[in-house]
Amino acid sequence: MNQTKHDWTWLIRYAVVIIIALLLSSAFASMDLFSQTWVVKSKLTAAKLVQFIGYATALTTFWIAGKQLAVVLQTLQGRWAFAQHLLLPLVTLIVVSAAHSVGLLILQPLLEGDLKTIYSWLFILAILACAAWLIMAALGQSTALNAALTDNAATDENTLACKSCGAKNDRNARFCQHCAQALN
Repeated sequence: MNQTKHDWTWLIRYAVVIIIALLLSSAFASMDLFSQTWVVKSKLTAAKLVQFIGYATALTTFWIAGKQLAVVLQTLQGRWAFAQHLLLPLVTLIVVSAAHSVGLLILQPLLEGDLKTIYSWLFILAILACAAWLIMAALGQSTALNAALTDNAATDENTLACKSCGAKNDRNARFCQHCAQALN
């Protein structure tokens, strides 16, 4: 299937959600109401909580969009086919790397001494694991892991993948539950 026959508007919707989450969290966090209201007495402000929620939403949406794009790339032939194996490990590496700072928005006041060190080491190990996954993907050795994470480990005879966005649908469905495109 060639790339021009795919409907890419779903990707724009994900981008809009990411931008809105970042803008709203920044706008709310800068308001006096949020910066001067404490959630945990003298340790956590509502501003930090709102930033955490906005950034976590953006990161989660970014990862889901990357996962969905990897599924769509599996249906493409030609020059973009190589990217299907690299995309999910790369997106996961970016998300895990950024998640350390996002988590600290709410955990920093609560983590002391050894707990902060353990928290940091968990992320160091996770980042190294994601980097190893990316290297294995570049060498073409991560197909099973990618398939497991994109729900394509086994083909289910009762589902049909949408040719537009790659989402799985009931085989008898006439339209995609994710992007509303006609299923043929």
